Amino acid sequence: QGMRNILALLSLCLLTYHTPLEATGGAFDAGLTPASPRAPMCRLKLRGGAEEKEEEGDDPFSNWKDVILALEDMRRELKVCVEEEEMPESLSSSLFQCTSLQRLVITGGKLKRIPDDIGNLEELETLIISDNKIASLPPALAALPNLRVLEAERNELEELPRSDGGEGEGEGWAALEVINVANNRIADLSSLSGASKLNTLNADNNKLTEHERIPVTSWSRLKSLSLSGNELEQFPLGVGNLQLLEVIDLQRNRIKSLPAELGDLKDKTLRRLAIEDNPLEDKNRILKILNKGKRPIKEILEYVRKQSAATPSTASSSSSSKKAGKGQEVKEREDEEKEEEGKEEDEEEGKEEEGKVKEKPSKKQEVKKPKKMSRRQEAIWRKMQQEMNEKDKPATEQEEDPEASSSSSSS
Repeated sequence: QGMRNILALLSLCLLTYHTPLEATGGAFDAGLTPASPRAPMCRLKLRGGAEEKEEEGDDPFSNWKDVILALEDMRRELKVCVEEEEMPESLSSSLFQCTSLQRLVITGGKLKRIPDDIGNLEELETLIISDNKIASLPPALAALPNLRVLEAERNELEELPRSDGGEGEGEGWAALEVINVANNRIADLSSLSGASKLNTLNADNNKLTEHERIPVTSWSRLKSLSLSGNELEQFPLGVGNLQLLEVIDLQRNRIKSLPAELGDLKDKTLRRLAIEDNPLEDKNRILKILNKGKRPIKEILEYVRKQSAATPSTASSSSSSKKAGKGQEVKEREDEEKEEEGKEEDEEEGKEEEGKVKEKPSKKQEVKKPKKMSRRQEAIWRKMQQEMNEKDKPATEQEEDPEASSSSSSS
């Protein structure tokens, strides 16, 4: 009886200080230690003996040893890793009273929902919730001011939240630098447009189909872009502006051509370009450069630049041909107008010349007789003068005045 009393006192003292009991007869489960003898327990097992007791409580996380110690010691890290059958579907609010947490890891269970109380963890910098069954994340998560790393791969996510919970432009994610949401069902990443500090994005094996819903123009610090295993038909718009980009992984998509803006990237910065398993138009040549080239990144960027330089020339030639065709039509019209004007001018000039020609004989008739002339020269001059006068006279005048003609001939 004395030994029993001593054991009871020892157990009471140890439970009061939240430490597991160790004795020759048995020990408490190290993962579940009640805060006080009267506190409800999630599961309490006494192992090492024949007896085993279980009591169910309303707040399973309130009695977790790690949660209690995090509350008391103001811990910055907390890892919740339990067996699958022990994991509740949603987290208790008592977990989010640990406001000093900077790193929270919850993996390996059937977790389906994260409550809005996660907004209380304003100091949280890293959240790892991989390998669960989470279908959605609360807007409060996007509003956390210090969250830098989010790992939520292998879940059932269909979208990422906005801090305001609305459908406007994405706000929040202000401090986010690394996000891993691979192996989910996400079809839209536009809610991350506010993540201006993002440098690593992994969204492999999702449901991305529209490149417009990947706001890479907002991620000027991006270094690694991994979107393999989706259904994209084009590179995300604005990828050429990401001058810090080191890794591009777009394998297993539906991309048919490399964009011209890809040539704007720096070959000294870009280290890896993975575009295998895509229906590229010039697939053999591109893969040959990437696999067998001495400096594959530099060569592929030069190839893209040459292709982009050739494409505008054809477009410009076609446009210039169209412009030339239009210009030719305009020129033809102008030439026709000029020809018509020229004809009119020629007609006017012809009339003027005819008038001048008609006036010339009268001028010749007015030619004065030289003062000094021999008789023979005078006779020749008179004869020529008469002939000229006769030619200038109309036939009608000659008929009306036959006497004048005879007198002139006699003279």
